[in-house]
Amino acid sequence: MNEAQLTIVVPVFNRAAIVERTLDSIAAQTLRPLSLIIVDNNSTDGTADVVERWAVSHRSSCFQVTLLNESIPGATAARNRGLEYVKTPVVQFFDSDDVMTPTLCQEVADAFNSNGDLDIVGWDIEIVGPGKRKSLKHFKLGKNPMRAALVHGVLSTQRYAVRTDLVRLVGGWRQDVKVWNDMELSVRLLLKSPNIGVLDTGSKVTAFYVDNSITGNANRKVVNKEKESSLDSCFESLEAARHFVGMSWVNYRRAILAAEYASRGARGDAQRVLSALPTKKRWRYRLIYLKHRLWRRGSWIVKPPVEVQ
Repeated sequence: MNEAQLTIVVPVFNRAAIVERTLDSIAAQTLRPLSLIIVDNNSTDGTADVVERWAVSHRSSCFQVTLLNESIPGATAARNRGLEYVKTPVVQFFDSDDVMTPTLCQEVADAFNSNGDLDIVGWDIEIVGPGKRKSLKHFKLGKNPMRAALVHGVLSTQRYAVRTDLVRLVGGWRQDVKVWNDMELSVRLLLKSPNIGVLDTGSKVTAFYVDNSITGNANRKVVNKEKESSLDSCFESLEAARHFVGMSWVNYRRAILAAEYASRGARGDAQRVLSALPTKKRWRYRLIYLKHRLWRRGSWIVKPPVEVQ
């Protein structure tokens, strides 16, 4: 038997009712051999028992299933725990409430095998939102991958696979970043100027909205504060690298966040975020803020000013 080329790392927390849907989609992958690492993150609803029973009934000589535990709360800690045990050249992080098409891993392996210079391979996903509304998100980098990552979330967790040594080189997941941690990681990955490939068109993953996640409406006030912290972390990395265009798009996201604050009645927080933006051509940030506040779309049409050259 050949050694596995790809490992999937799945953190789980209180997903006893739905985690098997995700795991079944991984077990259905046509790629063999395949490695799966599941990291339980202090579940209290019996998730660990569900996962253990599932692993016993599905692991085989060509489908390695490793079960781990991580006591530090948070998906980033669980992902880093799983990353420690990855032995394959390519790793794919995946969420415990989403599903993948059966040929995804094979397509990923084929892409890396056909081009030894690739560092990242991405794909389109379908998002099933509140009310089961569906939308297709394309993996489009355009001329500015940093903008695509910061504005459109192209490198969100379930949308790409990456060389394991690259993730380790940039330090893995930052455990102090609670929200938008995939965006923060994408900034550090892109600062290494990776070679990125894209799978053929068509959704490879279906991502489901889960209301009791940290991004659910019940936690909106806390989430917005954590978003500020995440943007600060992104900005720090970009500033250290003197990536001025990236810094401008972080400020764009700050203007959008100010609009989100205002739309929920937190006008003081909105003004605080706006007043901290650079003074040069601030009218552009005000316009981004107003467009998102009034229409919640089309803000990307207004380009933020590049502050430093």
